[in-house]
Amino acid sequence: MTCDRFLEVLNSIDFSRLYWEFCDRFPYKPGLSVSADEEEIEAVFKELRCDYVFDSRDRSFTVEEELIGDTTWHAVMTGRIEMLIAGRSPASQLGSNFADLAYEAKRKADPTFKRDPFKGPPPYPRPCWDADPVSLREIVSQFLKLVRLIKNELRKRNQGHSLT
Repeated sequence: MTCDRFLEVLNSIDFSRLYWEFCDRFPYKPGLSVSADEEEIEAVFKELRCDYVFDSRDRSFTVEEELIGDTTWHAVMTGRIEMLIAGRSPASQLGSNFADLAYEAKRKADPTFKRDPFKGPPPYPRPCWDADPVSLREIVSQFLKLVRLIKNELRKRNQGHSLT
């Protein structure tokens, strides 16, 4: 799969809008810690019955690993509530964090798109959990929903033809 094709997948599910609305529901407030302890995130993954692998080197959780076509996809969440999705095949490797992917997908759909510093999404949007366990659960749950939505679209496009 090419980067352009992956951005088309994201645009087909309106990923940019969904991600920015998600971030708007959990806005950053100056002075608040954006980080969560791995134990707090792990507890939510367990509660949601989501399989994960914790990497102590960068304190990240890898979830939802799946082979779709010839590409192995996985998602990552870090303690700073950074969210990523990536795919690796014999021919390519692609993916990035949700904040960058939202902008790239929007620019692919609308080459004239420019971020307005006064309205619209912030320069590097991501949800802030505000040290609230209920918010953290909702954020992790929404992260998993977005990952599964992306993977469902990848599966649909893979049925009967190549993603390259």
